[in-house]
Amino acid sequence: MEHIAKVVQKDPIDVRLKNMKEDDSIVQNMIEDLKIKADFEERKRNVEEFNKVSDEVYFLLFSFSR
Repeated sequence: MEHIAKVVQKDPIDVRLKNMKEDDSIVQNMIEDLKIKADFEERKRNVEEFNKVSDEVYFLLFSFSR
């Protein structure tokens, strides 16, 4: 699922939810509820922003050190 999500540029959790059987609605509801309670989308944005900034800093540090 992780590989598929990466190839189609989707969140792995969303890919898993789309591939669940309809009779797994209890699990789907639990996952959606957990995403809301854990503020998953905000945390994901924070990680993406951090990674973007740290990649830029890494590039700057090592592009001038050579």
